Amino acid sequence: MIVPITFCRLNEWQIRLLSKLDSDIQPEAWEQAVESAKGKVPSHRIVKDVVQRIMERTQVPNTYQVGEVCQILAK
Repeated sequence: MIVPITFCRLNEWQIRLLSKLDSDIQPEAWEQAVESAKGKVPSHRIVKDVVQRIMERTQVPNTYQVGEVCQILAK
């Protein structure tokens, strides 16, 4: 699904930050950043803060303990 972006004046840093999120969450993150910037193009810091908040609330807890042996599989 292609979602139109409110502003076309994105710079590389804003896109890099948004690319850390799943593609279905990116438009929501952008809208939150625009709201935080009071309808203007959000700064790098605003986008970074929004992305960090979203990533913190969607983190999967680490259930492993120190000393445990586990195997890491590449996707």
